[in-house]
Amino acid sequence: MTYIKRKRGEEPAALSDLLAESEAEPIWAEQIIEPEKPKRKQKPKPHPNRLMIAGALVILFIALTVLGLLLVLVASSQPLPSPVQNFLIAEPDAVEPVPFQSSDPLIDQWVRTRETVGEIAAGTDVRVLSADIEAPLVYNVVDQQGNLTLMTRDNLYIPLDPLPQELLPPIGPFSDALNRNEKLLVTVEWNGDMPPGTAVYAMGWRAEDGTWIYQVSPDRVRIYYLPAIHLKWAGT
Repeated sequence: MTYIKRKRGEEPAALSDLLAESEAEPIWAEQIIEPEKPKRKQKPKPHPNRLMIAGALVILFIALTVLGLLLVLVASSQPLPSPVQNFLIAEPDAVEPVPFQSSDPLIDQWVRTRETVGEIAAGTDVRVLSADIEAPLVYNVVDQQGNLTLMTRDNLYIPLDPLPQELLPPIGPFSDALNRNEKLLVTVEWNGDMPPGTAVYAMGWRAEDGTWIYQVSPDRVRIYYLPAIHLKWAGT
């Protein structure tokens, strides 16, 4: 019989006893332990108050956008303001002031004077012939006797009872000589190559700087523009 050596003080045990003890003890099988998978974190559910706030902000943003679009549409439908214009100051008996524009509505209109200027008294009906070349706010005006002078815009207004548009004033001192087939005027001094005493046709006119300017010609070929003081009636 075989014996196994034990520790000091212990009796030697027989091999058969050791085998019997080993068979009595349970044999544990190795287990393969798989690593546990990490659990997914669940997203926190939004708080109801936060949802309400976010919804209110979205609605507010949409409302502001719609309001902005409506304002743009309303603004685009309105006519843009025109540049600042100067107006005649109306008298108590005058109609609403007429704006002065690039195509001046006063030209060829009957208006009334506020003050006396030259030979034209205050309160006189005058016809606006043209604006001054160098000062557009100054006008060449003529009364019903053919007196021509310069007046500023501030000295003119449109009355409630203007003279008829068809009524035309005399075109200066030689109005009756215009467009006649006779040489009714003569020159009183040299004008270019045309000597004084030359008989001329009166073919046209213009008002310039408060002066009557006549378009005359000795032969209907050569054209001269002479102020009224350079002309007189033939035979005088």
